[in-house]
Amino acid sequence: MCSEAKRKKMKLINERNWSLKAVLSDEFLGNIPMINVLVDKIKNKKYISSIISYMNQICPIPSLQHLKRVRGDEIIIGTRLLEKNIILEKLCKIEVFTLGLSLDPYLSLVPAKPPQTKAQFALCNSVWPCNFHPDKTLEKILSGENFTPESLSTIEAWMKKTLELCQYSGVCCSIVSPETNKLIAFGKCETSSHPMKHAAMVAIDNVAKTQSGGAWLERGDDWRKSDNRNDQLKTEKGLYLCTGYDVYLTMEPCLMCAMALVHSRAKTIFYGCSNDIDGALGSKLKLHNVSNLNHHYQVYAGVLEFECRQASYNST
Repeated sequence: MCSEAKRKKMKLINERNWSLKAVLSDEFLGNIPMINVLVDKIKNKKYISSIISYMNQICPIPSLQHLKRVRGDEIIIGTRLLEKNIILEKLCKIEVFTLGLSLDPYLSLVPAKPPQTKAQFALCNSVWPCNFHPDKTLEKILSGENFTPESLSTIEAWMKKTLELCQYSGVCCSIVSPETNKLIAFGKCETSSHPMKHAAMVAIDNVAKTQSGGAWLERGDDWRKSDNRNDQLKTEKGLYLCTGYDVYLTMEPCLMCAMALVHSRAKTIFYGCSNDIDGALGSKLKLHNVSNLNHHYQVYAGVLEFECRQASYNST
């Protein structure tokens, strides 16, 4: 049974011609910066426990708590070259240091910040031993294991639906309730009639219409699914606009649309192709990773990337 489930999983993966990529903060993807610290040789290791204990009292390094104090026969004694003489003066007054250390400090590079991922930890630990506690959720996101093959199939199906609704032409957006797996609203780029009518803006406005709001007049019947108008009224959560909803965009949104999705309280953004001109969720900036925002959503790119790119080319 287990092998059969694994076989089906591999079949789904092999049949998929796209890959989902989490758009994460640079702090999780980039290299950890390095800084110089003062290091001294331990000449007699039988004093090492006492040396570490005294060193933590006399020369604490609160900014480098992610580092282990000792690497082999080396120990960090300070963080600034200017403090060298002051530190040596302190150490020379205590016997355990005169017996256990060479008292001839030198500079050595160490990671300036704690590693956030296993990959960063491996690199940092090769430079200087580090303390590290992996974030299991983050590691699953990085490895792509946070979505089951079935979930990926659902994501693909909704992006296909989004492309179908705009007839594989232009930029379009679907807003979906993951709880009910229903389409709440749809929008396509209508900037020819109004400069602010980007696909995401139109879709958000159409969600507002399901809540007796909206700023723009309805145009036809394709802006929503008729059986979803009362979805909000049926819940007891008092949801606001896109709270808890997934958003499917054929192209990475601009800053205006990305911010509108923040204000709308969207849960997760899935987009197909990047927006190299003014993309705000990965290409030019990563708005969703700005810590000062009062709401944050997760962002994933690459869903049916080729098809979405082709649709953008087909725009008239």
